[in-house]
Parts: sequence; structure tokens; C-alpha cells
Amino acid sequence: MRNDAPVMAFLGISENVSQSVNVDERFSSLNILNLRMEIISFIFPLNLSNFFSLFALYDIEKFDEIKIICKDNNQKQVFSSTINTMISKSENDFLEESDTSIMESFISRNSFWMVIPIQFPQNAIMMEPGKLIFYLRDKNIDYEIGSANCFAARARPLSDDQISALKSDPTAIKHIKFIIGCNKCKEELKVIAGLTKPELSKDEIWVEDLPNNFECKCKNISFNTSYIKNGYQHLINENIFSKKSCTITRQYERKTLRSLLFQYSKTLNQNPKEEIMQKFLEKHTILFHFFSPLRIINKAPILSKYVTDFVILSKNGTLNLIEIEKPDKLITTKKGRRTSDFNHPFDQVRDWLHHFKNHRFTVLDEWGINTKEVTKIKGIVIYGRDHNCKEDDLLKIKSSDFGEIIFYTYDDIANSLTSLIQDFDDI
Repeated sequence: MRNDAPVMAFLGISENVSQSVNVDERFSSLNILNLRMEIISFIFPLNLSNFFSLFALYDIEKFDEIKIICKDNNQKQVFSSTINTMISKSENDFLEESDTSIMESFISRNSFWMVIPIQFPQNAIMMEPGKLIFYLRDKNIDYEIGSANCFAARARPLSDDQISALKSDPTAIKHIKFIIGCNKCKEELKVIAGLTKPELSKDEIWVEDLPNNFECKCKNISFNTSYIKNGYQHLINENIFSKKSCTITRQYERKTLRSLLFQYSKTLNQNPKEEIMQKFLEKHTILFHFFSPLRIINKAPILSKYVTDFVILSKNGTLNLIEIEKPDKLITTKKGRRTSDFNHPFDQVRDWLHHFKNHRFTVLDEWGINTKEVTKIKGIVIYGRDHNCKEDDLLKIKSSDFGEIIFYTYDDIANSLTSLIQDFDDI
């Protein structure tokens, strides 16, 4: 190898780096997933603590320690790390951190080159899109060894049907709070974001009320807030906020779900009209959680001929056309036969399915659903109560084959919510 060849190179960025140990503990390897030269985020400022920067170092035994400096494109330091390379030959453990770095570093050896992954520390923040530039410091001189780009992704605002589907997710985020502060003047910006605006304390600010720009008192940090205002809904939808960088309040707790189950049962026992049940289900879409909704559209028309009560696009690609009826309608006669009232919604949903199949592309376009998102279609009928039918007759009907239509009673919905409550701590 040439004497003037570089001794260190930047390899890229990864979010998933782990060490695997061979049968012989003297040998180990790194598992590195999705190594790349860019970070794409919907929100800036961006906390980088979930990422690793990876470097290749030649002939590490010539070094007592290595100092890595990372700066943004304005030459403001993002982090620095000093790595002690003095490891006994019998050891193959992670490198210990120096007193000047709080990040975890570990090494995988081979004959000539060594790969060094360095996790960004908690206080490593990229204020706006731009470049991360990495330097090797030697005798107070910084040598550039590589760079990575940070890009801002554009996020579309969530539609009403996406928000309804999001609220059906038991793990959905209700509110998030993240704090952006200056470590010099200690000024902090406490931002609250969510699907609905909560009550705020005096030192908190609602995300959509943020000024266009924020600059701390000592002017150490300054950034454009548009990336926060435009990107937070996407991150709530994807449920990918890091607990390291913010405080998360979930949409549901066990207590909340128990209260909803009580309200639901109380409403059913009042024999409400169909319109009242429609409004109740629209408001509490968690009752549809077992569909794993991606979209929930209320009163979706099938061209100008029919109007569904709900259309739910599930995450598995199933499109569910839902018809609800009054809860107090009878399922069977005294002789155990299906009532004409019971048969009517099934005939109606069959008409929906037939009309949909004949005009599939037009209807999906009207609903704003990409045809590629739909893998199959089902009809759903929600009708009646279990106690209004003899047990044997009910079992026989629930085990019947309705073809492309699935039958639920309102008690099936309640039982699904009860199961969710029982398993809630494991979700």
C-alpha cells in the first residue's frame, strides 16, 4: 500500500449497527444495515442520536487515540469523539469512551482495515437540511475524510379519513412534546404537536402557532420552523417519534378504553336509531381497530347510485364496504329463521359489491384511493344484538357462508374492544 494513502475514510450512515461474536471470541463481525450517504427527515431540527457514522481505519495499532470531528455546512460543530485505541490483544470488547465523548464506540478488526461505528450522542442536532462533514483531527489540524447529506422530505397534510384511521390504532399518538434548547443561554422552545390542540402551559407553544423562525437569546441556535410545522403529522401517522428526542402521550389508556366500552354498551341498551350509531362509530373509530384501518371514509358514495355507511381500507389491502343497521333489529324469527329485515342489508351490500366491481377504477378515484393499494374487497354487515337471538340459532347464522360478506353483531364489536382492553399492556 502507498505511504501517501489515507489512513481513515468515512463509509456512511446507518441506523442499525450491532456486533456479532463468533464461536471463537477472538473473532467478531459487525452487522450493518442500510448503509447510506444521506439522511432524509420530515422534521428539522433533527436529533441524530438514532444514527451511527461508520469509518474505516488502516493500521489502528499506530494510533493511541483517534479524534473525530463532525461539523455542519456552516462549520458549526455537531459533535466530537475521542476514541482510545489501546486495547489488549486478548480483548475483543467494545472500546471504552474517552472523557470527552459520551457516545458508544466499538471496533471490528481484520488484517489491515478496521471498521469503527460511532453513535451520534444525544446532543447531536442538525438544525436544518445540509451537509454533515467529518474530519480526522491530528496535531490540531482537521483533515476532511467524508460527508453525508441531510435532506428534508415533503409531507402532505393528513386527510380526514386518514385521521379517522389513525384514531383507530390502539398505539396511536395523541400528543408529542419536544424541547429545543440552547446549552449556552438555556433558552428553550417547548413545542406541543398532535392531531388536536390540547390545553397548554404558559411556557408551551402549539406547533401551528410557531413563529416562522426561532433564534435563542444568545443567537447560538437559529432555525426555520417550517420543517416542524409541515412534517409533524407524517411522523404521528407513522408513529416513529423517538422517545429519546421527545415525550409521547398515547391516544388511549386502559382506563380510557374501559370508559368507552361503558359508553358503547349504554348507548346500545338505549336501542338507538341507526343515525346515532353512525355518529358514535364515526367519533370512536377505535371500535374498528380489528380492521387495522389505513383509511376510514364516512358515507362514501358508490358513484351516484349507492351510499355506504363506512368504507375501510385495511393495511393488508382489503377494502371493506360497511353497512350498519339498528342494534335492536331482530336476526331470527321465533322459529329460528332469518327475518326479512336481516336479509335486506346483505342484498344491499351485494349490490354495492357488484356495482363497485363494474366501476372499480372510477369509484376508487372518487374516494382518493390508489388502485394498487387494494388487493381484495369485502362487504361487512353490522346488525342486531346477540341476546335477541337464541344461542343455537345465532351460532348457526354466524357460522354461515355469506360469500364476500362478513356478518358482525354489535356485541361482536364490544367483545373485540373487551379483548383489546385485556391485552392492552402487551401492545
